[in-house]
Amino acid sequence: MKDYIDWLNFWDQLTFPEKNYLIAIYDADQAWPGGGRLESYALVKTETAGLETLGSGKFNALDAALDLKIVPPEPVTLINTAWLPSQALWFLDFKESAKTLVNFFENTTQKKVDGVMVINKDFLRKLSFKESILFDADSANWFYGLSEALARKPNTRWASLAEYLERGFAAHQVQFYFKDVVLEKFAENSNWLLSAKHNLQNDVLGIATASLGEGSPALELMEYKINVFEDGSVMANLNLMLKQPVGGPGRNYFKIHLPKSAQILKAEGFSPKEKLPQFNYAAEGFSSDARIAGGSVVAKGPGGLEIFDEFGLTVAGGWVRLESGARNTLSLEYLLPFKLSRKNSLGDYRLKVFRPHQNQNTPFRFVAVSEKGIQLASLEPNGFVTENLGEYQGNLSEDVELAGTFVFDE
Repeated sequence: MKDYIDWLNFWDQLTFPEKNYLIAIYDADQAWPGGGRLESYALVKTETAGLETLGSGKFNALDAALDLKIVPPEPVTLINTAWLPSQALWFLDFKESAKTLVNFFENTTQKKVDGVMVINKDFLRKLSFKESILFDADSANWFYGLSEALARKPNTRWASLAEYLERGFAAHQVQFYFKDVVLEKFAENSNWLLSAKHNLQNDVLGIATASLGEGSPALELMEYKINVFEDGSVMANLNLMLKQPVGGPGRNYFKIHLPKSAQILKAEGFSPKEKLPQFNYAAEGFSSDARIAGGSVVAKGPGGLEIFDEFGLTVAGGWVRLESGARNTLSLEYLLPFKLSRKNSLGDYRLKVFRPHQNQNTPFRFVAVSEKGIQLASLEPNGFVTENLGEYQGNLSEDVELAGTFVFDE
């Protein structure tokens, strides 16, 4: 009953009159750390009788009209001098990406925004096909077409639409941000946005890509292996198997999000750092954003990586150049910043893997091994376990949380 009441309260506050919401579409085929490059938008206003559409358009028009001078994340300087509205989704943590988007939009249009809804364009296309909702997701007037199509939808078909939207929320293909603290808390608790918040004694893994060339590489397989030692320390090995689409060479910047203070020991498969244009931002009156790597301490890591902190996580940033149709494997070896807490000879391990932002689900394989004298008792959900080996395989259709229990000989 409490959940039902909370939902009613949320809906009542969400639809309270005179609120402006920005609804934006991104293209995951143009990979960007927070989902993809932003493409189209609609600004709607809540009224007593429903929604009023205040306007819609393309983000390239907002890019051209931008008068806000903010130093972009360093990799972005490869393709343009300023940080543009279409590039707002730079952070894995959606709340921070959404704040950036709101700042760009309000300063460019001079219109107030109370909240943001960001949608994967491929998700909308599949919604149109699956639910027979006919509209053009590529049009600047996409929201008008969607609204008219939904108005024609029979009441008997709304249940299946709700189920499809729920899967979109779980996969972070539809995400929300609200300035209102109560609404934002409800969205967080409902897992309607990707949040970097996590328990510091747990393992975490998030892969984000910025495509700065001809098309984004497909992440064909993620392999993650941990080795548990007698003192409870954990060594991790990560392999990312990539394929560049046929059509042109790719220049990509990868942000690999790990537990804060993870010690990276080895890195393979990354390319030398791209030679970036030099520009005197201070002389041109640009302001900096302390949230990006340029505003924090950046250390040099193995294999040409840049190591920096971002919202409670350690990020390994590296360049990857791939020719048309080429394959490559990125590998990291690192020591987790914590040891398994042991109680009555038992040590618990927890891992959260964020679903990568790409249209297809990513195959994922997890392996846990341990030294002699340590047995793996369980691996949930649905893990295969022998005496000192555990394995989990699946497709990352949404975030995955794994839990393992190790038994230490005393």
